[in-house]
Amino acid sequence: MPKAKSPWIHAWSDNVAGIDTFSQLMTLADIKDDGDYKLVVADQKGKLKIYMGTNVISNEKLGFEKPTALEVFYESTKKPQLPIIAIASGSSLYYYQNFQPISKFELPYIQFSPEEKEVWNQITKVAEEQEFVSLCDRLFAIRESGIAISTISSELLSLENSLEQMEYARQNYTMLIQHQNFITCMTRINKSLDEEKAVSMLVIGTEQRNIFIMDQSGMSVKKQITLKSVPTFIQCIGQFDVEYRIYAACRDGKVYVTRQGEVTDQIFSIDSKPVGLLLFEKQIVVASMNNTLHSFFLKGKKNFTMNLPAGVVDIQKLEVKRTQQSTNGQCLIVALNNGELRLYNSKDKNLIHILKNEDLISGMSYGTFGREEGSLIINNKSGGISVKMLQRQANLSSTHKPGPPAEQDIPLNVPKKTKLFVELTQRERENAQWMHKQFQKDLIKLRLKTAKQYIQMLSDGLAPMSYAQGSQIRLSASCEGIGPSFKIKLQLQNLSKTPIMGVHVNLSFNDQIYKLKGKSPFMPMLVPNLNYKIDIDIENIDPSGASDVVKVLVFNKESTVPLITANISMPLSELNMEQM
Repeated sequence: MPKAKSPWIHAWSDNVAGIDTFSQLMTLADIKDDGDYKLVVADQKGKLKIYMGTNVISNEKLGFEKPTALEVFYESTKKPQLPIIAIASGSSLYYYQNFQPISKFELPYIQFSPEEKEVWNQITKVAEEQEFVSLCDRLFAIRESGIAISTISSELLSLENSLEQMEYARQNYTMLIQHQNFITCMTRINKSLDEEKAVSMLVIGTEQRNIFIMDQSGMSVKKQITLKSVPTFIQCIGQFDVEYRIYAACRDGKVYVTRQGEVTDQIFSIDSKPVGLLLFEKQIVVASMNNTLHSFFLKGKKNFTMNLPAGVVDIQKLEVKRTQQSTNGQCLIVALNNGELRLYNSKDKNLIHILKNEDLISGMSYGTFGREEGSLIINNKSGGISVKMLQRQANLSSTHKPGPPAEQDIPLNVPKKTKLFVELTQRERENAQWMHKQFQKDLIKLRLKTAKQYIQMLSDGLAPMSYAQGSQIRLSASCEGIGPSFKIKLQLQNLSKTPIMGVHVNLSFNDQIYKLKGKSPFMPMLVPNLNYKIDIDIENIDPSGASDVVKVLVFNKESTVPLITANISMPLSELNMEQM
């Protein structure tokens, strides 16, 4: 099969950009309303970078902790339409416009249940340890019933000693029983029009299983929805003032659907925690941590499940209308943690192309960059950044047709049956029982002979592990050097439970080729399970540098045969320059 032509064109790369980010902190937006789309990146090092082409036109320092999500939205249709960049960090939203910070919004604190407040009011008045323990049990029962409790209560229950719990309660009872609502993910939804630059609203997922829909200014909460788990990815469809649905992939391995602000009974279940969520015209695609892609129709029926060769880093939606032979211009870009960038047809899950990236991928964003529609921005784990552009005449149809391979329909060239073949077949049919018995008999004889030879090798010390003379010894031998001087390295290990006394190590070799430099090693005792390392120096004295086999023999006074042996195939030796 001829290799498929790549639909991607490498446009630009910067391997020393030093950007530490991921997909949720990358987006493409028309910052100046001039039709020139720019790359907006929130760096984990505390920088907000904006790329125009290959140049960084803004490098704003962020005055807060590590960001968790980034989104761009429009608060009005007033010309020029300058978008607002929203960056989430902790429980706060920071807004930037025209390269400048403009405002900040703090999500409302969570006020916890009256039951918890009542328990804390009693804790402050209790002096006896037994009553205090019973109140802690009440707090535990409140948490087990599914009611969210404050951080103070959680830390109190985590302490094992009741005295430590009482001391902690005395020090912290004055703190307000409330908790910050940390942001986990963020997207946007159009307010009333289905246009790219229409007035839009932020949709935020939090650690307290909430979804907040902000107003168009981003300074107040318009709608609050409570889910059964913590959302990690959110996708929206529709308009807030008309009809809308929110799909939230949560940490419990399920995708929950909300319609007009109400949680529906429709749930999409996957096998593992999600690592990506995409919304297409008639289906949703979820990537999970067990190297799997799941596709569901919007009405609830499962479309397909596809196993991938490596873990999924991110998934992006590719949607264009200018390519020929494309299937509605909708494809799926999958980045794997082995550096592969895979392009799939979103309808029939057929593989279109595999691009091997030069580095591991940490994040990517697809959209319009500059004035080029089909641009893919890739951020590498090493900090580099690269831009791939989709060819204008790219063929986004699958490279192969579904179904069995074409070779399956080609008949095999089976040779004609010869007279000898027919006679042998007839003989096997007539004597099948006798042939089977004879084969089994020969097989048993072979196994018996092999077992006898193996036992003999163990008894004579010829195997890597020996049981000669009742001793259990393991020996490994190797040779180092290029000559004429070599070093033979031995490792001895006593595998028995009793020590072995008076162990000698001898070398047997051709004295016309080799000469031992020192004495043969002697080990007074081999302690069980200890690894003894022995180095023996040997010299090649042959003028031509010939090689031979050196045999290692290990024995003691009580052994009539070697405890264990090893053969070392020595390499050819370099010539001795001093003798030339």
